[in-house]
Amino acid sequence: MAPESTLSTLDELLDWLIGIELLAHDVYKQTAAALSSDPLISEFLSELVESELQHANLLKGIRDELAARQRQPSIDFRLDAGLRENIEAPLRRLMVGARSGTITRKSAISLIAEVEVAEWNEVFLYVLKKCRGEGREVEKVVAHIQEHERSVEAFLATLPPHLRPEQDLSKLAKIWSVRILVVDDDPDLRSLTSMILASAGQVTTVCDGVEALEATRQKFFDAVVTDIDMPNMNGLEFHREATREHPDLKDRFVVVSGASSPAKTRYMEQHDLPFVPKPFGCDELLNAVYKIISYR
Repeated sequence: MAPESTLSTLDELLDWLIGIELLAHDVYKQTAAALSSDPLISEFLSELVESELQHANLLKGIRDELAARQRQPSIDFRLDAGLRENIEAPLRRLMVGARSGTITRKSAISLIAEVEVAEWNEVFLYVLKKCRGEGREVEKVVAHIQEHERSVEAFLATLPPHLRPEQDLSKLAKIWSVRILVVDDDPDLRSLTSMILASAGQVTTVCDGVEALEATRQKFFDAVVTDIDMPNMNGLEFHREATREHPDLKDRFVVVSGASSPAKTRYMEQHDLPFVPKPFGCDELLNAVYKIISYR
C-alpha cells in the first residue's frame, strides 16, 4: 500500500479504504500474536481482527453494488500521496513493533488508539457521506463501523489510568445515530413505546409486519421491537421474512407480547429471541433494547 499517486474516483478511494481495513486486520493479528502472553490485549486485538475483516468485506459490498449499478456519486476530492502516508503511518509503526518483538502492552494500546483515530480520517468520512444516499447496505456499513468505534472506546475506558492513551475516541465525529423500529398494531402503545425508546435512538413506528418488512428493506435498523399478534403479518412471521432477506437482523430483535402459546414460545426459543412480556416496565424494555445496541 505504498503511496504512489493521487486517487480521485470513488472506486479508487473505496479500494484504498478496503486496503486500510485489510492492513489493520493483518497488523492487529500480528500484534495479538506478539502479545499472546497478555490475555487482556491479545483477546481484545483478536476481536479487532474480526471487525476489520468484516469492515473490508462490507466496503467491498458497497463497491461491487455501485459497480453493478454502473453509477457512482461524483467526487470533488483527490487523495494525494502525503495524506495517504500520514493516515497509514500508525499502522506501520504498530507493524514494526509487532514484528521486532519490541511492542509492550502500553505502547500497543497507544498505537491502537492512534490507528483507530487514523482510520476515522477525513477521506473515510467524506466517502461515507457521499455513499449515504445509496441505500440500506451503505447504512449497514456505517452502523457497523460506528459500533466498532464504540466498542474500542468502551474497552479503553475500562483500562487503569496509567494505561489509557492520550487520544480521546469519544471526540471523534459520529457517523451514525442508532435507529430503532417499533412494530405494534395498538397506536397508543406504539406511541408510548416510541417515547420510552427515544433516549436510546431514533425511533420509527409501524403498525404491522407488512409495513415493518418494507421498512427493513428501505433502511438499516440497529434494533427491532415487535409485538406478536398483529393483522396482515404477525411479529414472528415478520421476523422470519426479515431475517431471511437480511441475515444481519438476526440478533437485533426484541419480542414484546401479552400472550404466547407453545408454538410461539418454541419459535422464540429456537431463534434465541429476547422476550419482554406485557405489561412491561419502562426500564425492562429499555434494558432489553440496550443489550442489543450497546457495544455490539
